[in-house]
Amino acid sequence: MELVVALLSEVSQSDPGFATENDLVFTLYRDKLETYYPLPGHYLSFITDLLGFLVKADAERVVNSGLLDFWIDKSLRLVESTLQVDEKIVAMSFLVETWFCFGSFLDSKPDLANAVLATLRKCAREKASTVSFVAVS
Repeated sequence: MELVVALLSEVSQSDPGFATENDLVFTLYRDKLETYYPLPGHYLSFITDLLGFLVKADAERVVNSGLLDFWIDKSLRLVESTLQVDEKIVAMSFLVETWFCFGSFLDSKPDLANAVLATLRKCAREKASTVSFVAVS
């Protein structure tokens, strides 16, 4: 995983065709990776696996590029829209991992933090015990 993050970071710093470095980072992690992981649950699972490495590599760029907002929004929408238990679990896992890695970012955006908390609370009341277990853990 560290190699993947390092490679993507290196590419993002070397392509002069983008208006800003953040544009390239956003495009790489959003558009390019989504072509390899077209199912939202698979994409978010991969991003969740990468998150710890991204924080170590350049957490500020993840926030400034708009990626974190994009991923959180994608996770919130997936939890609300899917009936598949495994996809809900992946999206909730991402939201919880994001809270651990980027707590100060969420603290600075109370509306977003409240949306994440409301989603987790709602999932805690789901009939599927695995979904409620993940939501409360």
